[in-house]
Amino acid sequence: FLYYEPSNDHISSHCNLPPSALVVFLVPYLAFMCLVYGIAIPSGMFVPLILSGAVLGRLSGYLLGSFQMMLGIEVAEHGAYALIGSAAMLGGVTRMTISLTLIIIETTGVVQFGLPVFLTALAARTCGHLINEGLYDIHMELRHVPFLPWDPPTWYQSLRARDVMSYNPICLELRVRAESLL
Repeated sequence: FLYYEPSNDHISSHCNLPPSALVVFLVPYLAFMCLVYGIAIPSGMFVPLILSGAVLGRLSGYLLGSFQMMLGIEVAEHGAYALIGSAAMLGGVTRMTISLTLIIIETTGVVQFGLPVFLTALAARTCGHLINEGLYDIHMELRHVPFLPWDPPTWYQSLRARDVMSYNPICLELRVRAESLL
């Protein structure tokens, strides 16, 4: 769905699939992606998110292309929308911004898309945080993985050292042998 043509120095279409073929591909692909992630086999979500985002981006490019004819404005090629769509999907689910931008720039070799990809990933991350936590954060919580939250609870602000320390602390000498500690 994405193809880089070094001679033209831009991202374009490798093949021109009609929007109906993209929809026929996308619907079962999203269903299978959710199913495979839910059955807990090591399949990964990185590449499926990139691919589904590229398909959604390309479909958005087709939609905007139809408005181009009505309004007489110029829009980018569908491959550029696929690239931005893949960044939006992956950035919204995984909450990556800078590393995602670098991965996409390194993969495509098109540095000109660095700022649009970064802004897209940042917007997707911000919108995702308004809805819920990231996929990996939710998954860690479901598996009860011990992980400190970003912000401490508010009642920690009123704690002092005397509130959490023991009254008879065990003090060690400056030099202690390990056998004496046991």
